Amino acid sequence: MRKTILIYPIGEKRHSVYDSTIEMLSKKYNLIYNLNNTKKSKLLMKASHIYLIRSIYQRWIRPIISLEEVKNKIFQKKSFNIPDYDIIFSSNTLPYNTKSSYIVDLEIITALSGYDYNRLGKKKIENELKRSNCKAIICWNELSKESLVKTINCDKFKNKIKVILFGIREFEKKKFHKDKINLLFVSSLNNSFDFELKGGVYALEAYSSLVKKISNLTLTVRASVPKWVKRKYNSINGIRFFENSISRKEMEDLFKDSDMLLEPIPGINLMLECMKFGVPTVVFDFWAIPEMIINGKNGYVIDSSVIFGNKNNM
Repeated sequence: MRKTILIYPIGEKRHSVYDSTIEMLSKKYNLIYNLNNTKKSKLLMKASHIYLIRSIYQRWIRPIISLEEVKNKIFQKKSFNIPDYDIIFSSNTLPYNTKSSYIVDLEIITALSGYDYNRLGKKKIENELKRSNCKAIICWNELSKESLVKTINCDKFKNKIKVILFGIREFEKKKFHKDKINLLFVSSLNNSFDFELKGGVYALEAYSSLVKKISNLTLTVRASVPKWVKRKYNSINGIRFFENSISRKEMEDLFKDSDMLLEPIPGINLMLECMKFGVPTVVFDFWAIPEMIINGKNGYVIDSSVIFGNKNNM
């Protein structure tokens, strides 16, 4: 008889970085997830993509209470009242007040406080992770593990901590253009508003220099771009801005039509997608990026110390 895993917190839409994980687990286990796919949750998702609402939330609401904390309070009771599951797979949050066995999946330690270090209850987290029903702590990468062990006293549960990197299904590799070079910048596969956060200005500055030397060069920018950026760079030859929502198929077509990604600070899923399509990536040596992009193998890693200082201080 197949065992059942409760994916927690129960969200209306899982981050696409989990697609391959969910697909793999579903072949061996029964999965319970996406139980709150209601009109209210869909409305909340649409509202989160409105720039004004996002700005108000980030500036005024998040310092008081994060969306993650609100969701946890709403869905925790509902989740734990679901019968007949064997273990909880808890993504970037802790299922407090449960007697069920669970596994924590951790991007970085501050994920446990809505990505706000000031609300990180270290002792509470330590007490929860050393409980016997916490069976394992899966870290996304070595930097994720480092953020945990340098912030929380892990002496009583260090044997539970494991690093398991994400994988992704391999696609047929693309053919590179011979008569032109298409560059690509993507703010995020899930969030088009991260243009500046992901280094979009650096990508445009790099392209502005390159296009003066290479005539057959183009750059596609998949992001919601500030007006001042378009005013400054719109006159440069070969730049295309894709700001509206696009389908999964259209996003895949962008990868297939690109020869290189200019992405100073990419997300994990974006790096995986580039590997899937065989698109080399130009990135900074920041965060966990060097764990995924190996210089000269699947991309080019650039020294970022002049911008960020010593990367070990992150």
